[in-house]
Amino acid sequence: MSVAALTIARIHILLALRGDVVAVKEWMFIENAGQAAVMATAPLPLLSGARGAELSDVPASLARIGSVGGAPAIVFVGVLPPGQTKIEVNYELPAKAGMKFMKAMPYAAKAVVLMSEKTDVDIVGSAIQPSSVRKMGEGTTLLVARGNPVAAGGVIEFEWKGTPRTETAGTGAGRGVTTEAQRTQRSEGEEKGGRK
Repeated sequence: MSVAALTIARIHILLALRGDVVAVKEWMFIENAGQAAVMATAPLPLLSGARGAELSDVPASLARIGSVGGAPAIVFVGVLPPGQTKIEVNYELPAKAGMKFMKAMPYAAKAVVLMSEKTDVDIVGSAIQPSSVRKMGEGTTLLVARGNPVAAGGVIEFEWKGTPRTETAGTGAGRGVTTEAQRTQRSEGEEKGGRK
C-alpha cells in the first residue's frame, strides 16, 4: 500500500480563549484502508503560529512533536495499523481580534469540523459552511462550523471573525486579564472616591 492512500477520515479543531492566548485542541482519525501497517512519511503541520505543542495519549513509538521548516508538526516515527488511528494534540496561539488560521494538509481530509468555545464570534472561510451554536454534552455550548473536504496537498483556512472578549479567571492563563467592564467599574469607583 502506498503512503498516498492514507487519508484523514475526519479532523476536529477546537478553539478556546484563555486570557491572551488561544488554546487549541486538534484530534483526527487517520485512516489506513489497506491490510498491512504503513509508515506515514509526511509530517502533519499544526496551525500556523503554534507553540507549546504536546501530544495527548499518543504512544511515543508512533509519533512525536517535531518541526517542518522551523514550525511545529506531528512527525510519525512508527507505522499506522489498518483501520483508523486517533491522534490528539494540544497547543497555544497568541490571541488577537479577527484571527486567521491556516493548516497545511499533506493528507486528504474527508471531513473537517471547526469549533469555538466562544459563541459571540463567527467561524468563516471560503470553504467553510455557515456556523451554528450547538449544545453539547454536560451543558457545554459550542459554535460549530463544517469545512469542505480537503484534497492532499491542500489547506484548511478560516477566520475567527469578531473580537473575542477575555475574562479574568482565578487560575490559569486568564489570570490578570482585565475586561472592559472591570475597567469601567474601577474608573467609576475612583471618580466616586475622588468626590468625597
